[in-house]
Amino acid sequence: MVQAQENSLQVIDLFSELPAAKLDELEQCCRWVRLGPNKTVFNRDTHDRDIYFVVHDGVQIVNYSSAGREIWHHDEAGGGAAFYFTLPVAS
Repeated sequence: MVQAQENSLQVIDLFSELPAAKLDELEQCCRWVRLGPNKTVFNRDTHDRDIYFVVHDGVQIVNYSSAGREIWHHDEAGGGAAFYFTLPVAS
């Protein structure tokens, strides 16, 4: 097993079949951010088109109702798991 570098996408299953040169090219395009515990990565008011990969450690995904009540919670480990989700758009 290859040891992952600090800022490497090689631990993400989605990229496991890419040649090393292509993986390196993608990694150079990334903006690497390290957040401490209980920090928000993004929320429902975030209107960017960024893609987030959790490379190390993990995140808690929490969705709240408009009244502020927690309605969904999921813990996701970093590394091999790739996930996405959509939030409903208010009409």
